Amino acid sequence: MKTLVKCLFVIPLFFLACHENEITSTPEQEKNPLGLEEMKLEPVGASVKNSLFSKTSDKKSSIQDFAAALNEQLSEYNIQLAKMELLEYEGAGITVNFRAVGNKQLGADFVPDDPRNFFPGTDQLFWTDGTEQGTVGSEYSMTPEETLIATNSAINTWGSINCSEDLNFYNVYTTTPYDIYRDVGVFQRALNMGGAGWRITGSILHGGNLPAAFFEALREDGGTRTLGVTFTYIWFDGPGPDREPTDIDQNGKRDVAFREIYINGSRNFKDDPNDVTNNGYADYETVMLHEIGHGLSQGHFGKAFEGKNGKTHYAPFALMNAGYSKAQREITATDNAGHCSIWDGWPYE
Repeated sequence: MKTLVKCLFVIPLFFLACHENEITSTPEQEKNPLGLEEMKLEPVGASVKNSLFSKTSDKKSSIQDFAAALNEQLSEYNIQLAKMELLEYEGAGITVNFRAVGNKQLGADFVPDDPRNFFPGTDQLFWTDGTEQGTVGSEYSMTPEETLIATNSAINTWGSINCSEDLNFYNVYTTTPYDIYRDVGVFQRALNMGGAGWRITGSILHGGNLPAAFFEALREDGGTRTLGVTFTYIWFDGPGPDREPTDIDQNGKRDVAFREIYINGSRNFKDDPNDVTNNGYADYETVMLHEIGHGLSQGHFGKAFEGKNGKTHYAPFALMNAGYSKAQREITATDNAGHCSIWDGWPYE
């Protein structure tokens, strides 16, 4: 059994604290400090630009076909991509369930003490691609240090909810340019836009703040409309054609293998807890709170409607609304209820 050493996050924070001019030589590459196993994945190869609901310009690949090709590779590891959840700027986001995992769409949760997890136990782990931080929008930008601080703040917010006091949720590791993992992310790897097959099963990965091209591959105008996306990967009982999703804790939900979060680094983001509608930018921490909510198994909530000002509004207003409308760094009653319905009583009733 692997032993989790919580102080591992100190290693990358050392590099984070160093100024660029203080690094006089390239540190020796670490030899897999976490002992991770890399899934050997080849880029799927086909462009999926503007292909969420239609064929691409080459008439060869839709997002569903792309996911099926990725899942063919993942089947060797008894893992399948099951869901994609997109957050839009001042508009309704989209949830896509991939047909490769069957027609019966069920929820999916992490399993406590899952022996398939890299660190078996009841801690809920988060890890971060530290090589793709910061944002570069047309008018507003954030530094890598600022986005990392916002991410850690969002983790702490979800981890401090009273009903889930036994949920130990924290960032276990942040990659650096000098460790063996560096740039990580399975879906990113499949799109041939960086990334790699390193994974911590039983965890949530922030795979980085990526350029607009990544989000254009997910839906039409995704580079300008989409703020963030979360992918859910689930466990299967084998690699063969008759494989089925597992439910080893028999809670009526599929077992999550891991989740990946990506943020649109080309959008205008600021560190602004007081952002209001139509400011032309989004509060980064609010968006990360939303995506981590998906990471912790919450779905989109609320009905969208158009107000007299032509803007999209939600009822009830909540952090987990499908579209971003303004900054929201506190967990609303609706968000709290959704979280507690999943995590109250963790790890065991």
